Amino acid sequence: MKKLLLLTMVLSIFALSFAQDWEVVKEGTMEYTPGEGPNAGSFFDANTGWLVNDEGRVQKTTDGGLNWSTIREPDGGEDWVDVEFATANIGYACANDGYIFKTTDGGVNWTMVGDTANYTDDLKDLSVVSADVVYFAGKNSTLLKTSDGGASFTKSAFDFAGEDLDGGIAFCDENVGVVISDANGGYSWYTANGGTDWTYVDVSTYFPPGTASTRIYDVGAAGTQTIIITGYHYVTLLSNDGGQTYTRVGEFTYDMKRNYVVDVVDENTFFVAGDYLARTTDGGTSFDTLATGSGQNYVIVDFTDANNGFVAQSYGVWRQTSDGGNTWTEIIDWPSFSFWGIGLPDENKVILTGWGGGEMSISEDGGNTFSYPNNLVTKSLGNLYECEFIDANNGFIGGGSGTLRKTIDGGVTFDQIDNPM
Repeated sequence: MKKLLLLTMVLSIFALSFAQDWEVVKEGTMEYTPGEGPNAGSFFDANTGWLVNDEGRVQKTTDGGLNWSTIREPDGGEDWVDVEFATANIGYACANDGYIFKTTDGGVNWTMVGDTANYTDDLKDLSVVSADVVYFAGKNSTLLKTSDGGASFTKSAFDFAGEDLDGGIAFCDENVGVVISDANGGYSWYTANGGTDWTYVDVSTYFPPGTASTRIYDVGAAGTQTIIITGYHYVTLLSNDGGQTYTRVGEFTYDMKRNYVVDVVDENTFFVAGDYLARTTDGGTSFDTLATGSGQNYVIVDFTDANNGFVAQSYGVWRQTSDGGNTWTEIIDWPSFSFWGIGLPDENKVILTGWGGGEMSISEDGGNTFSYPNNLVTKSLGNLYECEFIDANNGFIGGGSGTLRKTIDGGVTFDQIDNPM
């Protein structure tokens, strides 16, 4: 009833003052559609990186993500789904319908080199071993290899049980590699001779008993034999023999949570991410959970070395680190996620809560300026739907999965309230 009365009053005020204008103080600044991240990204060093998206759009940064320029406009053609660079100039991208693109000038120009006369299945992942040797994996058990920089391609004769090879592909070198399917069942295959032969490994057997799903979503490689696979229930698997056998490392959960991304720096340092971000620097013996300031889903995690890395999360959340993920810097002016809750502790203070990642933003000057939204105070990783204040100090935030937290200091800190929901 109180909200209905307030809404009636607000509408009445609007009716009396319809000539007044609204001023936009913040809006999402990433160029792609709000709510959608790039399909893939690749960083060559701490400054230089590329993003690919639908219809062949390519963006590039040369200042560590502070600014992005579109170096290839979308052409209404195939959606580009993965990209990786062998050098600062030579890179490859794969797309739907068997399209493969190559650049030799740092992304300024791209040439379609795919053999679409013979191979037309959607390609989902690629692994660049060198400027000349690249592997591509995709739908309908398609696995392609070029050994001459895209001048020609060969397709593996192995049938991969008819599965789509859409979970990922990664090679330690030209010979040792693993490809996976994200179908429920833990499908993985390894090769030790450059793809001439493949051997099936059922990694579902490494999932804890009672887990609902055994889907795996990404694979990474390092050194000469190290393979890391990650998937549902935060399960992470480590192989030290090129994908033949695995050990489960790190924590897992019976909740329906998952990791979508693995990024490998070397045999000791790698990152797994999805609904959260974790790092190991001792080869999986222990993991640290890293707080970027957002609970949005991770789209890209790419570290150029153990210290310098980038993460892209849903709704235009971009951050960069130079200390291995201990601290993060925003590199996009403002994200594009939705604010669903608003609280007014006093006449000058405005508090907004965000959808999808537990973020909060505060204005101390009546809404003219706002702090960069993060979830470091709310300690929430999910949806926050409501923000209400009784007075200048006492307020509540509420969200998904029974989330309820209270502040008694005007939003400086929040404490969880246990409830039966």
